[in-house]
Amino acid sequence: MVEERLIEEMNLNAWPALHTVVYDGWLLRFTEGYSKRSNSVTPLYPSKLKDLSVKIHECETIYEQNGLNPVFKITSFDSSKGLDSALEQQGYKSVDTTLVMTRGLGDPELESHLPEALHGQVTVDSKVSHDWLARLCQLGGLKPEYKDTALRMLMASPLKQGFFTLYDAGEPVACGICVIQAGYMGIYDIVTDPSRRRRGFGLSLLLHMLVWGRTSGALHAYLLVVESNHAARNLYSKLNFNRLYHYWYRVKQNG
Repeated sequence: MVEERLIEEMNLNAWPALHTVVYDGWLLRFTEGYSKRSNSVTPLYPSKLKDLSVKIHECETIYEQNGLNPVFKITSFDSSKGLDSALEQQGYKSVDTTLVMTRGLGDPELESHLPEALHGQVTVDSKVSHDWLARLCQLGGLKPEYKDTALRMLMASPLKQGFFTLYDAGEPVACGICVIQAGYMGIYDIVTDPSRRRRGFGLSLLLHMLVWGRTSGALHAYLLVVESNHAARNLYSKLNFNRLYHYWYRVKQNG
């Protein structure tokens, strides 16, 4: 459980919220509705308060005061015993089961796997920019209305970041984000142009990311993938990523 909790902490740091309220071991995160990851309750540490219904109601009140639907993130190593069943009994629906997968970065042959035809066609920016987010929007990885929120959120991180773009014939075809902390590299928002999928661009981008992470001092890599995304899971398995734990969200149903 130690590694699971450590990676969960890193995941929260890599994908920061604009505002966080700490409440008896739970983190209430707020980022103007951009992504469940940054707009949900994460019960990261054991609670001292015994009455779950009181805590749930307090969280609901705070989210509703901020115009957001209450969402709770539940991990497979749940630190708040009974929370998932309590939310289910209150009508919360389980959605978006997500796997957290990891691999080591000690493979000395990692660079040799890079497709030679794509060498030199990857750019890495150390800071997020309007231009990079515009490319992410172009590829369908970000709704334009959340662009400014995403910019402020990603700029707030003090961690080492890499914003990757893979080009084919001068056109951006894939994007992704890496964040490094304490020897771990988190990989986020891998997006490939829908019209150019199944051509190896996602694989090439990931290999470039893994090499960059290792040369930047990372010893391990982790990523998140929705359980139902079998194509992405197959790709990650080919790159020797293995499942470590999973999480899901409980979303309050209106009406």
